[in-house]
Amino acid sequence: MSVLFRVWVVLAWVQWLLAAPAMAGDLTAQAYFGRGIEAFNAGHFQDAVKEFEAAQSQGLASDALWYNLGVAYYRQGQLRQAELAFSRLLRGANRDLARYNLGLVALKARQMDMAQANFLYVYNHSDAIKLRTLASRQLDRLKASGPSGFSTIWSASLDLNAGYDSNLSRVANSEPSFEGASFLESLATGAAQLEGGRRNGLRVDALLYSRQYRSSGGYDTDYVAMGLSRSLVLGQGLAKARVSASQSWLASDALTREFALTASYRLGGCAIGSSSVTCEASLSSARVEGGRGFEEYGGQRFGATFELDSDWQGWQLGSRYRYDFNRRHDLRTPTEFYSESPVHHELVVTGWHSLTRALNFGARIEYLFSRYRKKHRLITQTGPLVERRVDHRRQGAVMLEYRLTSRWTATGEWDAQYNQSSLSRYDYSGQVVTVGISGQF
Repeated sequence: MSVLFRVWVVLAWVQWLLAAPAMAGDLTAQAYFGRGIEAFNAGHFQDAVKEFEAAQSQGLASDALWYNLGVAYYRQGQLRQAELAFSRLLRGANRDLARYNLGLVALKARQMDMAQANFLYVYNHSDAIKLRTLASRQLDRLKASGPSGFSTIWSASLDLNAGYDSNLSRVANSEPSFEGASFLESLATGAAQLEGGRRNGLRVDALLYSRQYRSSGGYDTDYVAMGLSRSLVLGQGLAKARVSASQSWLASDALTREFALTASYRLGGCAIGSSSVTCEASLSSARVEGGRGFEEYGGQRFGATFELDSDWQGWQLGSRYRYDFNRRHDLRTPTEFYSESPVHHELVVTGWHSLTRALNFGARIEYLFSRYRKKHRLITQTGPLVERRVDHRRQGAVMLEYRLTSRWTATGEWDAQYNQSSLSRYDYSGQVVTVGISGQF
């Protein structure tokens, strides 16, 4: 850990010097931060904590501050405070470094499972070779310490939510079937590293999702997925190949079954201006089978995704562009035709900002453009209608997270969406509110 400390002390000084012109009106905070660095270099960690906390109280917020404050807390044996400081970095470009140090904090607190989960995350996800090597060494040490220090290489999460959906059928608000309902929702994920070595071994993962409506069981949704992936370092990034299978249900009826193959490449350190940006690109292909009564959804799906993650003025930003091309069986009746084969273009931008050590605020905006490959043929009150369906869906959300413990976080989200279609029957708007709790294991 001492090597990382020295590296980050240097980075902290660089960031302080670069930020000074932009923060000329806040010299007091910068002065406190500078004195904290001097105390840190001298090994006076108690004094460093006081100076860093003073800089924070004066409004300074940066990755360098949170990291050095976490290190100073760690050296003082204030593990809970160190955990909270490092957690401030989890949504930014330095999330892998934060995860590694959270593993060290957990290790010192004798929370072996939590330490293992953080080191494993760094090993599987980090683009920095040195961090991956350090994480691998820590995992080897845990394994060598025997059952008390190493169980199996696994990780899991559990989300439990309650909420209300104002338009669960996603139809025009003027339609007779327009209705809202409360629901209970659960999401469980798990992953395990198989034998054969962490660098070249296989990884299996699983996901279980369920949303059950209190008074409208006809819209209950369930989803199960499993995947098998292999990742390896390629050049300066991380390449991954994954095969997966999934099954979805609507009101207990089998909706679709999907078999997919995905290839991705993740590269850290993509420089845009002065920001550290992580880039990821992926390609996917899937075969889809429709359940009984839902045969029109069967067919093929092809997709491409490009993602960017970065920091900007105290915000942790993420953006994603997704392209989907569908070739489905479509729905034909003696008098009508419904295309189920859209081409999707989706853009999602998400931002998170730390309000306090434990409280995070987030916002998300989405735009989805859908153009269906074939024209619909419908029977309306005014006669036959032949028209291609084109949709514009706009969506926005605000989120809150409050860290309760090292494992559990309280969450809340308000989501609003509006869909405008060339076929008015597909126009709709709705809102979803959820509150819940999220755990990491």
